[in-house]
Parts: sequence; C-alpha cells; structure tokens
Amino acid sequence: IDSNCDEMNDYDQDMDGFELADDCNDINADIHPDSVDTWYDGIDSNCDGMNDYDQDGDGYTSVDHGGADCDDVDGSISPAETEIWYDGIDSNCDGADDYDQDGDGFISIDHGGADCDDLDAEVSPDATELDSDGIDNDCDGEDETFDADDDGLTDLEEDVLGTDSTNADSDGDGISDGNEVAAGTDPLVFTPALEDEEEEEKSGCSTSGDGGQQFGFLALLALVGLRRKR
Repeated sequence: IDSNCDEMNDYDQDMDGFELADDCNDINADIHPDSVDTWYDGIDSNCDGMNDYDQDGDGYTSVDHGGADCDDVDGSISPAETEIWYDGIDSNCDGADDYDQDGDGFISIDHGGADCDDLDAEVSPDATELDSDGIDNDCDGEDETFDADDDGLTDLEEDVLGTDSTNADSDGDGISDGNEVAAGTDPLVFTPALEDEEEEEKSGCSTSGDGGQQFGFLALLALVGLRRKR
C-alpha cells in the first residue's frame, strides 16, 4: 500500500532499484545484486549469499580471518587439495616445505638440497649409516656395500682395518686386501711370497711381525666379521 501517496515502489524501501525479493538488505541502498562485494568486511554487498570470508568459494575461510585457506583467491588451494610436491605451491595448506616430501628437515637433492631420498625420512645427511641394508643412509654418496677398489672389502670395512679403500693392495705385497683378510693375514703388513716363507722357516727366521701387532690385526678382523653379520 502506498500509504503516503509518493508513488514509490512499496517493495523497494531503499530505492536502489531492487525489490525485497532480490535485495538482501532493503534499507541500505549500497547493498543489492549490482553492487561490487567488498571481501572480508562481513557484509554481503552483492546479495550472492557467499561467505564473505571465503573469496575463492572453495568452502574454506581465509587463514587471515580465522580459517584454514592459505590462499583465498585460488580455489585450487585449500586443506582439501592433494599436495603436488616440488611445484613451489602449498596446495593443501599444511605449511610443509614443498621441497621436503618426507618431512625430515632436508630438501630434496633434486631441488638444491642434500636429501638423497626424499621419500624416506630415515635417509638424510643426519641419519646414521647402517651396515647391512644396502642404502646410503647418510647421503654421503656411498653405501656400506660400496667397494671402490674392488678388493672384496667394502669401504666401511677398509675404514675399520685402516687399509686404503682406493688401493686393492694396501701393503703392495701382490695380494689383495680382501684375500689377505680371507687368509687371516694382515693387509697392512707386507706378506712375503710362499717360497720366501719356506726359506725363512728353514733358516729359523720370520718376518710375520710381532705378537702384539698380529693380535691387534686379529681384533680388527673380528670387528669386520661382526659388521658383516649385522
């Protein structure tokens, strides 16, 4: 009813051109379907019914306004998304380093970091090298099965023995370090040829080294044996 006879539309109180059926606030002429919405002010200026704190409409409120959406202008980024690793985007808003997939604190070696296996949190420069798993646990470029000089002893075993991991015959006696260990002789002490040993036995002389040195080597040999069993 046009009670005051002003001939105005009785269903458009704010006279913004939109009747109450379409105007979500008919006492404010700045609010109607043709208005430009100002995000995050708590007012649905354009009457579209959208959450004013979810600009991209992905169902998650902006993290800057108490929600969990870390990028509220991109509908493909939200806690519901599947993370795409190594693209530099935190797609699922979990805050994790996009270049550290296993979450061990080290960036993938393929993206400028030092983690040689970014799918296994047990493998990183901080990890302890294990003796029998065939994995380069500490990302030093070598695993425990690596044998640089191909003498039958791994580099780790040579570290224990004190032999040269780049020289198959550390003492230069013509017998490889691995063969000497297998025979129970010291790969750091020159072992004379068999015929020389026979001559020495006949003469009553010996160049096999003193007892203390031999005992020390046997202890090292036992340690290497234990490492191989583990």
